[in-house]
Amino acid sequence: GVRPRLARRHPRAQERHLRVQRVVVGASADGAERGGVVERPPAVALYDLLVTNHAREGLFVENCDLTLSRVTIRDARRGAFKFWGHTRYRITNSVVVRNTAVDDAVLFFANDAKGIFRFNTVADNASTYAPALSCGPIRRALADSIIVRNRPVDLLNRPQTDEGCDLTGSAGEESQPEFVDGGALDYRLVPGNARNQACCIDQIAPGDLLRSAEDGDLQVDALGAPRPQGQGADRGAYEAK
Repeated sequence: GVRPRLARRHPRAQERHLRVQRVVVGASADGAERGGVVERPPAVALYDLLVTNHAREGLFVENCDLTLSRVTIRDARRGAFKFWGHTRYRITNSVVVRNTAVDDAVLFFANDAKGIFRFNTVADNASTYAPALSCGPIRRALADSIIVRNRPVDLLNRPQTDEGCDLTGSAGEESQPEFVDGGALDYRLVPGNARNQACCIDQIAPGDLLRSAEDGDLQVDALGAPRPQGQGADRGAYEAK
């Protein structure tokens, strides 16, 4: 099979992210339009990747097993990612910010896509005439994450997610966390902030961090810092320090 594994970086050297505009994984009839296709790989793992500034989706995945960790997807203009077909995904420690979508959700999960979504930060994304996050008719857990300020840009004041997205255990719109500097793409939590303490910091008990044998990747955050830093783990991609 095909197993692309992208270069790791020093945990603190964010500027050493491998930088690309767009990633396409899976088999697709319009592969030429979408910029190239890896034909039905059994498994793909993407680490330490910056996907930015593409005119279409940042990440398009179809019919494969995908592991995504310590990845930033930003400034894509047709959505951050779309998961089609029988995709099995594991998304952790990743940051999805400032993406837009014209007539679809910024984050789109097809009905047959299933997997794990934990410890991610999803903020400041905007869609037109659709919820920013679409999980479909089935309940899909988006857990231990920060999911805020994602809005349709129409005049109907729709919610940031559709009815299929289960944000139980995550910080949603009501939490209003304070980031270090979202305008400068720094989505770390401000330490000591009262709202952050109430919604996000030390919220996941250490015993609830590792739920399966695959959860070893959760013992560090998006920058490689140990998790937890305090009495519990923090929601979102970063531990507050």
